[in-house]
Amino acid sequence: MSFKQFWLLFLITTSIISIVQCFPIPSQNPPNSPEQCLTKVNKMKNILHEIKLEQKRFRNVTIANMELFYEMCIDVTNCIDTIVMPDFLRGLLGIGTMFLKSACDEYGFNVGPFSKCMEKTKFDLTTLKNTTTDQQPRPKCELSDDEFSELQKFVQKECGDEVLKDMMRNEERVKSMLCLDK
Repeated sequence: MSFKQFWLLFLITTSIISIVQCFPIPSQNPPNSPEQCLTKVNKMKNILHEIKLEQKRFRNVTIANMELFYEMCIDVTNCIDTIVMPDFLRGLLGIGTMFLKSACDEYGFNVGPFSKCMEKTKFDLTTLKNTTTDQQPRPKCELSDDEFSELQKFVQKECGDEVLKDMMRNEERVKSMLCLDK
């Protein structure tokens, strides 16, 4: 998801939460009010703005800001999921939230245990391309099952079970990581 697409999605989500704020539904102890979620959305918007400036100035984004954004992203989507609202608005918001969660997952992968392991070990995924053979037809940049298996062994040995679980949870992203560099 590009930055512009994410920004558009973010604005749509903010708009829907603003609409929900106009139609409060009385309930016993609501877990989150639209106002609380809107406050969280605005905090996330500020973090997103910082990331945009950072990328513009330095052509790079610090891991700390990405982690902060990821945590805020999860907090916002969880908040939105618990707002009490009419079903038709829930449906509208659900579509936006689904894409927002997908973007959160992407950021989470980029700052998660597997990515940190790759950074820490300075492991070069392209070395797998030279050491394994695989007959399955797939894009050249994508890791084959054999290459993925070799990577699993490396991750297990060098970084442990938590990182391996993160890798397995994100198998498709891991297999296509080299494609993103092209």
